[in-house]
Amino acid sequence: MYKIVPTLSLSFCFLASPVLAIEQGSLETCRRIQAKIDYYTDLKRQGGSTSQVNSWHRKRNEYKKQFSYYNCKVYRGRLK
Repeated sequence: MYKIVPTLSLSFCFLASPVLAIEQGSLETCRRIQAKIDYYTDLKRQGGSTSQVNSWHRKRNEYKKQFSYYNCKVYRGRLK
């Protein structure tokens, strides 16, 4: 009985912990996302009004989140 209780409580801890659902994107999807990140990075470097640069920064961050969500780092070497 004593051996079962710690095992059960440990399994409940794993069930209660949040799990992130990460999808694996295709190479083509990751290339499109990386192209958008590069596009907004270039726009930011060229400069503009404060509101434009902030807008481009937000868009770039959205694409970076997609890059992470689709686990595109596995294609890192092939995206350059």
